[in-house]
Amino acid sequence: DYIPGVIDGNSGSFNFHDVSRFDYFYDAVKWAAENGIASGTGRYTFSPDAVCTRAQTVTFLWRAAGSPMPRYRTCAFTDVDSRDYYYNAVLWAVEQGITTGLTATTFGPDVTVSRGQVATFLYRAASASKPNTFNPFTDVKTTAYNYDAILWAYDNRITTGTSDTTFSPDASCTRAQIVTFLWRAGGSPAVSGNSAFSDVASDAYYAAAVAWAEKNGVTGGIGGGLFGSDNTCTRAQIVTFLHRAMK
Repeated sequence: DYIPGVIDGNSGSFNFHDVSRFDYFYDAVKWAAENGIASGTGRYTFSPDAVCTRAQTVTFLWRAAGSPMPRYRTCAFTDVDSRDYYYNAVLWAVEQGITTGLTATTFGPDVTVSRGQVATFLYRAASASKPNTFNPFTDVKTTAYNYDAILWAYDNRITTGTSDTTFSPDASCTRAQIVTFLWRAGGSPAVSGNSAFSDVASDAYYAAAVAWAEKNGVTGGIGGGLFGSDNTCTRAQIVTFLHRAMK
């Protein structure tokens, strides 16, 4: 039977009808709700299976940083209104240089976050120096806004691309890619043995990352002995990764 998640008996603070106490992401969503990192997509919905948008990703980062108030109150993006829940998060991200928007006047809050954007968020959040390395990717032009970020990620072995010559900057991030980004950004810590997931081959580029994530409790897969390597990363999964990685 379905049992909705309720925190401390207070249905007002956490009463997502699409989050059960038996869901693997229950604790993560509970943590996110208790700490004001995620308040759901509606009064009674968290939408765990929905893709993560740019606005949601920036808001998660902002709230995890303590929800610092931006210094300036003027927003140049015409698609970001002062009444939007992510307004301060976007202003903060712009001030911190984490994002400059899709254009000078648009942020694209409802756009699904892409591989190129994730690399850019990581690069800027790390305040990394401009990379000085060869560009092997034919689909990453020197004029691209994320050129330095992608080369930084490549130079630091955070990504090796989707092939020897392609990065696929506009593709949505999969579970395997997100976990690999986190593992490599954390220094690629050593892990013994392979994961128990039947859909993760021992010679897959993400095998060590998934094994690390599994053994450190960052992921338990999607059920049935599967990791779901090629599945697009959802809201629930991203919140869960953040929660477990911050323990």
